[in-house]
Formats: sequence, C-alpha cells, structure tokens
Amino acid sequence: MTLAEKVADFMNRHDHFCCRNQIKLVRVSPGFAEAELTVGDFSLNGGGVVQGGAILTLADFCFAGAANAENRQCVTQSVNLNFVRPGTPPVLYAVAKEVSRGKRTALYQVEIFNAGHELVAYATCNGVYTGKALIPEEE
Repeated sequence: MTLAEKVADFMNRHDHFCCRNQIKLVRVSPGFAEAELTVGDFSLNGGGVVQGGAILTLADFCFAGAANAENRQCVTQSVNLNFVRPGTPPVLYAVAKEVSRGKRTALYQVEIFNAGHELVAYATCNGVYTGKALIPEEE
C-alpha cells in the first residue's frame, strides 16, 4: 500500500462525520483525490435535492485527501463553493486537483459531478500545513 493509500484508508476510517454520511475517498495521490457521496434520505434537503452542506463536505473531504496525501497534515483555511445545478441521487463524485502548494499553504480546485457526469458545484479550497503528520506513528 502506498503512503497516499494509507492516508486515504486512515481518513476513511477516522473521519466519523464522513463515515456516517456515506462520504469516502476512492482514489488519492499527491495533489489529487477522488471522493464520492452515496446519496440517501439523510443527504436531502426539504426540496428533495442534496443539501448544500453535504456537497460542501464532499468537496472539503476530497480536498483533504489530496492535500494530505503525503502525510503532511493540512487543515482547511477557506472554501469558496459555487453551485451549478442541484445534486441528485444516487451518487455525487468529487475530483480535487492541486493548483499551488508551498511550504505552509495549498490551493486546490474541486469539481463535483452527478452520476450523469454533469457539473454540480465548483470549489476552491485553501489549506494550511500544520507541520505535523496526519497519521500518528503508532498507526
């Protein structure tokens, strides 16, 4: 298992909010990640479409997978999310790509798609590296 795969496995097991909301990383490499949200009743707002906060969480988790892929802990500093169309069942996919990374900060673009490969939302995510490893040594 590569380091990036270990990071994805760690995040998928230890991010309890994402676990309970059916959000998981499916592919991670340095500067890149893919994640998915399995849409259920728990994901929908009163209008019957995916709640905006669920889409934001999907984008943020995907960004985190890419930014932490080398086991350098990166925490979100800011997210700008633009909705393009309603998110609908059965699944939403996110793709995060690195735009810029320095010693202390990172900038990523994240696109969220529906099952028909239509763009649902577009985000830019800024992160700050803490100087710590994400995965504890004992893991």
